[in-house]
Amino acid sequence: MAPIASPHFADIQNMLDAIAAADTTNPISDSPHNEDNGNPFWRATGNADADYKEFTTGSVPNFGSPIMDKNNPLNSLFYTMLMGTGPGSQMPLDGPYITDAGYSVAVKGSQMSGQDIQTTLQTWLKGGFPQ
Repeated sequence: MAPIASPHFADIQNMLDAIAAADTTNPISDSPHNEDNGNPFWRATGNADADYKEFTTGSVPNFGSPIMDKNNPLNSLFYTMLMGTGPGSQMPLDGPYITDAGYSVAVKGSQMSGQDIQTTLQTWLKGGFPQ
């Protein structure tokens, strides 16, 4: 699979799900970034519209900082933490990281490299985070 040319929020959720699933050392179910209902913050409510609104306007649970930086999208917290340039440990904690050489995960049944994920995230962020 190549980078997604016109990504939407559902694509971002699917990539984040795949990244989280690849972390077998620290499963997302044990993450402090889960919501009270046990869902990861990118699937906070289970409702696509509400999840999008929460992701684009809310804060990372138990971190306190806004998820998105609308003035400088490539400085958005979720992206900088995945890239290892954020204000804390690179995510997912203890890896594997999308920046690792040879990184690849199955996203909706198709393999995506870490570079494909990075490019897709950049496209989504620079494109104004289409729902």
